[in-house]
Formats: sequence, C-alpha cells, structure tokens
Amino acid sequence: MTANLVIREGDGAGSEHPLEGEVVLGRERGSADLVLDDPGVSRRHAAIRFEGGRITVTDLGSSNGTYANGERITGAVELADGDEVQVGGTVISVHGADAATATDLMAPAPGADATAEHPGPAHRGRAPSRLGPKPARRQPSGLGGRLDDESNIPALAAVFLGPLSIFLLIFSSGAAFFVSLPCAIAAIVLGNLGTRRVDRGEADSHRALAVLGRITGIVGAVLSVIAIAAWLAVAVILDAAEDNLSDVIERVSEELEGVDTGSP
Repeated sequence: MTANLVIREGDGAGSEHPLEGEVVLGRERGSADLVLDDPGVSRRHAAIRFEGGRITVTDLGSSNGTYANGERITGAVELADGDEVQVGGTVISVHGADAATATDLMAPAPGADATAEHPGPAHRGRAPSRLGPKPARRQPSGLGGRLDDESNIPALAAVFLGPLSIFLLIFSSGAAFFVSLPCAIAAIVLGNLGTRRVDRGEADSHRALAVLGRITGIVGAVLSVIAIAAWLAVAVILDAAEDNLSDVIERVSEELEGVDTGSP
C-alpha cells in the first residue's frame, strides 16, 4: 500500500509527494525532506511517518507549532486518510492510511454501543478522523508568525523599548532623559538577542522587528547621551551664572554702603 502527501495551500500548492517511511517538513535544505518556502515553518518543523498502513505526524519542537485538522498537537498523533496537517501557512493532506486499521484503533470499550464508534455502510472506505471535526484553519500573521507566538519575545520587547526611548526624549524633559537611556540600552540588548535567536533557528519570526528595535535603541541611546550632557551643561552654566550674579549683587551692595557712609 502506498501513501502520499498533497499540498493544499501554501508553497507548492497542488503538488503531490510520495510518503515512504518518514518525511521531515521544514524550511532548510539538507535538514528537511520536503522543503517549504514558508516563513512560518521552522528549519525542521514536523515529521510525517507512514508505517504498517498507519500515518502519524510529530512536531519536532517548532516555534509556531504543528496543527492536525486545526488542533495543535503535542507528540505523535495518528492521522486518518484525508486528514490535514498545517505547518506555518502551508496545509498538507495525507492519503493512504489503512482505513481498517484506523477503525480498529477506535474500537469501543466492552459494553459500549458499537454502532456509535463504527461507521455505517455509507462511510466505509475511509476511516473516521481520530481528531474530531476539522475546525477553521489558523492563519499566521503577516509578521512571519502568529501574533500569539512567544518564541521571540526579546524582539517584541526591543521594538517597544526602542521607540519608547525616543518618545521620552521628544515629549519629556529633565529626569525623563535618565529613563530613556536605560530603555534604549535594553532595546539594543534585546534586539541583538532576538536577531541571534532567529539566526540560530531558535525562533522563526520577528527578525525584522528585532533589527528595528536595535536600530531605534541605538538612536535613542545616542540622543539620550546628548540630551543628558546638554541638560547637565545647562545646569552647571545656570548654577555658575547664579553664583556670579550673587557676587555682583554683593559687591554693588558693599559699594552702595560705602557711598552712604562717606556722605556728609
């Protein structure tokens, strides 16, 4: 018995691929058997295995997760013929699972109503899905991953703190300058961390946000240092001017007192 994978949506939509043994889905050539040009797919995202008439899918620790019929999976999950697997924005249907085997796996417990578990004549030839009805497919966001993806939080934090440091400089003054500088430094550090996570394959999304956070952090840091230096310089100048003014007033007062004393 043979099995195959059909890409329904995403990169290579409409193409069929034989499923022999194990096929690794991923983004990186050399690491994946079926390479998908999809920003929401990890380098080694998921593995689909065909063995003994059974098809199983296993998530390989991907950042955005693997979905079977719309439900996120953990560990290995068995699929029935026609079930769909979603990785990133790519949807793949599996074909060739042994219907009889899948049905036997769903045999009811002793004493249970067998008619509730086994399909009637109208449904023979295709095993019922063990994953229940297929809910609506989840779509990744336009940022290269779903918005609920927490795999690259440093990038999201960096793109918040970088612009915040600049905002504080523009719309605040005085002590706010000393708050903007730590925000800018944190944005630089977190931006570098978020970029490295993507480059190392630990995260698959928000690299552009990490770079943007780092750049705005650098700009904010430079402007913060200039603003703090200028603020301190003005404070020193004003303090010196105040002292000089006090000295002048004191000398004028002494001279006026001398004039009053010398008058007849």
